[in-house]
Parts: sequence; C-alpha cells; structure tokens
Amino acid sequence: KTPAAEAAAAPPAPGLGMEGEPPPSAAASASAACSGSGPGGGGGGEKGAPCQECGEQPWKYRCPGCSRLTCSLPCVQAHKRRTACSGKRPRTVPVPLAQFDDNQLLSDYNLLEETSMVRESAHRLLGGFGRNFGCGFEGRHGAQLPPWLSFLRKAAERRGVQLAFQPTGMTRREQNRSRHDRRY
Repeated sequence: KTPAAEAAAAPPAPGLGMEGEPPPSAAASASAACSGSGPGGGGGGEKGAPCQECGEQPWKYRCPGCSRLTCSLPCVQAHKRRTACSGKRPRTVPVPLAQFDDNQLLSDYNLLEETSMVRESAHRLLGGFGRNFGCGFEGRHGAQLPPWLSFLRKAAERRGVQLAFQPTGMTRREQNRSRHDRRY
C-alpha cells in the first residue's frame, strides 16, 4: 500500500472529522490560539507543548490575562512578576461577533450588573451623607448639620477651607470635639 492509502484506511484521530480535519469551531480556536492573536500574544496551546516560562514541563495552565502557557504555580508567579500581568481576563476587550457566545453575553451582563451595583452604592453613600461631606449629589442632601458644626463649616469657608465631616454615628465623628467660637 502507498502512504496515502494507509492514511485513508486509518480511523480518524479523536476530535477530528471523517476526513481527518478538525471541526470548524476547533479549527478556528486552534488557529486563534496558535497565531498569538490573544490579548498578550501568548499563542501556542497544543497539548504537550512546553511551558512558555521554564520550557521544561508540558503546559497545564493558560493565563486568562495574556494567554501565556505555564506548567506550575512557581512558573505562574514568575510570569506575573516578570511581565506585571494581573492574571485576570480583560473584561472590556472587543470580541468578534463570530466568537460571541452565551458565555460572552453572560460576562457582559455581569459586568453591567457590577457597575450598576457600584453606582447605586455610591448614590446611597452620597445621598445619605450629602452635605456632611460638603457636596450635594443630584440635588439630594443628607441630614442637616448640628448648629455648632454648621458654624464651624461657615467659618472655615470664610477662610477658604472646605471641611468634610464624618457621617453621624461614626466613632471619629463622635470623638471630634472641634467647635467654633463666634467671637473670632
């Protein structure tokens, strides 16, 4: 038999189609991984390929931040120290529509939910303290200051100083004994 005839008679390798070619999704991900088109250009990714940090062991871990392939915790830590990589997947990287799937949609949704929670938290924080921090927030103000603190704030403003007070109930606010003597 010729080599071509033997190859045709052999069963396809696992994960390959009937003609011995990878399915389209596997081919696309393999070519993207090998081309180094990821955020950090780490590339590679064939099973059994050596660790890109030490080159001694086959890789086991792929850095979510830059796609660098590593084999162990010491290699991961060395990679992070050497490249100042955070190891976190960039959440705002544009994704081609062809690669946009349910996981990407869920990631985008979670990012929007987190930003919404941070925004609401800031509104509650500033809305509850309002003037106590020397600012109004979208027209809402917090509780009025007691008269002695109001006098202190006005005296400071006349001297070009902007005071920010701790919220009511905080230990440092309770311990603060600053007062303004009206005679001065």
